[in-house]
Amino acid sequence: MTTRKADVLLKWLAKAPPGPVVELGCTRYDYESESEGFSTFYLAKQCASEGREFRSFDINPSHVRNARKILSDHGLVGTVQALPGDHAVKLVPAIAFLYLDTSDNAGDTMHQYLNANMAPGGIIVIDDCHSYGAGQFGKGTKVIEFLGLDKIRFEKTGDFIMAVIQA
Repeated sequence: MTTRKADVLLKWLAKAPPGPVVELGCTRYDYESESEGFSTFYLAKQCASEGREFRSFDINPSHVRNARKILSDHGLVGTVQALPGDHAVKLVPAIAFLYLDTSDNAGDTMHQYLNANMAPGGIIVIDDCHSYGAGQFGKGTKVIEFLGLDKIRFEKTGDFIMAVIQA
């Protein structure tokens, strides 16, 4: 059983072209909840079943340790590293699927988006795009304003909204 956030991620991952999957902002806790979609686990599990490369990055070393433990406890392979997101996306060529769930600063999300080396047809999912302190579209505000609403699909998951962009 997955969370609604995980369901959205897996739905869009299935539509991504072949290639690496990158998550910026790994799972922070060792449990699932409505707001904590346990994304690192679900993405790594799906990538393992498809033979895809999976890489997760987070600036917080304790989040990285927790995500590594979750993957290890479930026998999953994936690289989880402590790096700022805008640097991490430069390390992976031709990203097929990118999940942006780092800081609540919309400027950080914009830098990550602009620095990502996306594969043609690649999918980008930005979490927490509901209206709160970060702007009208949360952490996705600057990316959404830059691209325009006609380039974005929105997915509602309970009280949360995720934005989906195809490169």
